[in-house]
Amino acid sequence: MTNIQPKIKNDKDLVDIKILIEDFEELKSAREVRIRINSNLSIAETIQKIATKGNVQIIASNYEYGIANFDLVQTDHILPKDKKLKELIPTLLDLSQVILLKQKKREQITLTFEISDFQQLNCARTVNAYCYKDQSVQETMHKIARKGNVFIPVQEEPDYALFLSKDVLMDGSKTLESYNLQNKDLLILKKKQDAELNIYILIEEYKVLGTPRKISCLLKKELTVADALKKIASLGKVGIPSKDVPNYDLFILNDGIKMDKNKQLMSYVELKSKDTIVLRKTEEGKEPEAPAHFLIDIKEIEVTEKIGQGSSAKVLKGVYRGRDVALKQLKEAPGDERYQVAVKEFQSEVEILSKSFCPYIVKFYGVIEKPKLCVVMELCNKGSLYHVMNSVVYDFGWDRTFKMATEMCLGLNFLHSQDPQIVHRDLKSLNLLVTESFDLKICDFGLSRFKTAVNFETLRKLRGTAVWSAPEILSEAEFSDKSDIYSAGVILWELIFRCIKGKYQRPFAEYKELMFDYQILVGAGRGIRPTIPQNTPEPVANLIKSCWNPNPVDRPNARQILDILGNLQKDYEKNPRTWDRVKEEGAHPV
Repeated sequence: MTNIQPKIKNDKDLVDIKILIEDFEELKSAREVRIRINSNLSIAETIQKIATKGNVQIIASNYEYGIANFDLVQTDHILPKDKKLKELIPTLLDLSQVILLKQKKREQITLTFEISDFQQLNCARTVNAYCYKDQSVQETMHKIARKGNVFIPVQEEPDYALFLSKDVLMDGSKTLESYNLQNKDLLILKKKQDAELNIYILIEEYKVLGTPRKISCLLKKELTVADALKKIASLGKVGIPSKDVPNYDLFILNDGIKMDKNKQLMSYVELKSKDTIVLRKTEEGKEPEAPAHFLIDIKEIEVTEKIGQGSSAKVLKGVYRGRDVALKQLKEAPGDERYQVAVKEFQSEVEILSKSFCPYIVKFYGVIEKPKLCVVMELCNKGSLYHVMNSVVYDFGWDRTFKMATEMCLGLNFLHSQDPQIVHRDLKSLNLLVTESFDLKICDFGLSRFKTAVNFETLRKLRGTAVWSAPEILSEAEFSDKSDIYSAGVILWELIFRCIKGKYQRPFAEYKELMFDYQILVGAGRGIRPTIPQNTPEPVANLIKSCWNPNPVDRPNARQILDILGNLQKDYEKNPRTWDRVKEEGAHPV
C-alpha cells in the first residue's frame, strides 16, 4: 500500500495524487499512477479521470458504463462519490491515509460467446469468459471484443452487439443480471446490422393511396411499432400524411396478429428479414367492430350480373361505393326445408369473415339483410383455383405453382393461429379464389368452425367434399387443423399435377372403381391417394405425402409447410432449368 500525500499547488484548484491500483494484475494496468486533478471534481469524476489515463485503461468501458463497480478507498472507508475532492482533502491531509482504486466484490458467472463472424475475423468461433452479473451488456461486449483470441478492431467495435439468440438484440444499457443469465448460457456476438429487419410491406389500400402494392423497408429492431409505422408512412413511395398515420396499423402477415404500437419490433421474435407485414387502414387505428355493425343497405349496391351458383346460394357481381364486389345471396326463403341450416352456415361465415383480416382470406365488406340475406365481399375476377387450373389459357409454371401454394398456406396459417382456432372443414380448390393479379384467397366459411368446447360435437360431423376430405372424419373423429392440412395436401397435388402435366385432373380420377364419394372416403381410409406424377421432384413428393399422412399427428402444420415451400422455391430460383426440364418432359403416372 502506498501513502498519498496530496500536495496543493499554487493553483488552489489543482492537486497531485498518487494512487495504488490494487487489482492491477487482473486489470492489466499500472500498479500505481500519479495524477494532477482539479479538486472541484467529484470522486466519481476522479475515478473516470484515473480510468482513462494511458497507463491505466482498465477496460475503458468498465468505467464508461460501470463507474459504480470501482471506488476510491481510504483504509476501510469508501469515499462518497457525490462529494467533491476538495471537500475531503483536509481529512486526507490530517489522517495521511491511503487511497486505493479498488474493484468491488461482485457475483460472477461463466458465459459462452459465439462469434458470428469468426471466419472473417480469423478468430475463435466460441470463447468462455467470466462476467459480473451487475456489469452492463455493452461492457460485456467490449470485454469479449478485447480478448486476445477474438480481438475485434477498436474502430469496428461499435458495429457489433450481443444477442440473446439469433434474432434477439440485447439492450447495451441493461445489466446481465436483468436477463436472468445463468452459468454456461450462450450469447452471440455479431454485427448490429443483424439487428435490422429488411421487411416487405404489403399496402392494402395501394390503389387509393396511389402507391406500389408491395415495398421493402429496412427497420431497426429497437424501433417501436409506432415509430416503424411513421417511418413506413414517410417513405417517398408511400407518403401518408402524418395526421393520418394514427389511422393505420401494422399486422404480421403469417399470423394476422395486430402489432402493438407500444412494443419494440424486437419483441416480435417470429418476425424475420424478408417477412411481410401488412399496412392496413383501420377506423381511428381500431379494427372493425362486430358483425352487427357491418349492415349494408341494398340501395348502396348496384347489381350488374350473376356469376355463379351453389346448392344454397347464388353469387352476383355488383358495385359498392366504387368497388367491384361479389354478393353471395342465400337461395332459401323462410319456410324452405333447408332454410334454418342455410342460415346457420350463413351466420358462421359472417362471424369468421368479419374477424379475419388477412390478405389471403377473401375480404369482407358487410351483410345485406333484406330482401334476402347476402354477404358482400371482395370480387376475385378469375374465379376459383379449380376453374383456373382447368383453363388452358393460363400457364402453370413452378413460380405460379409455388405462389399459389404459399398463399393458400399463409391463409391457413392465419386461421389456425387464431384463438380460438378456426378450422375451415371444406378446404378445396373450388373454395380458393383467384384475383386479377393471380393472388389467392380462401373463401366459403359456411362449414367452418371456431374450435371450442361448444363446437365439439359439430366438429365431429362429416363435412366437406370427399376427394379433399381427411379419412379420419369417416370414423367421426374430431375435425382439426390437421384435417385442413390433408385437404391442403390434395390441393398441392392438384397444383403439381397441373404444373408438370400441363393439364388438370381431378383427384382420384385414375381410380375408375371409386365412383361415389363414400367409396373415395373409404379408399382414403385404406391408404389410397391420388397418384403423384413420376417425375415430381422428390422433396415436393415428400411434402405432399406428409400432408396426407394417415396419422393426423404426423402431418406438418401450415407454418412448417411454408418453410418447406420457401426452401423449394429458393432451389427452383437457383436451378430453374432443372425444375423446368421436369415440367417440359412430363411424366407417366405410376
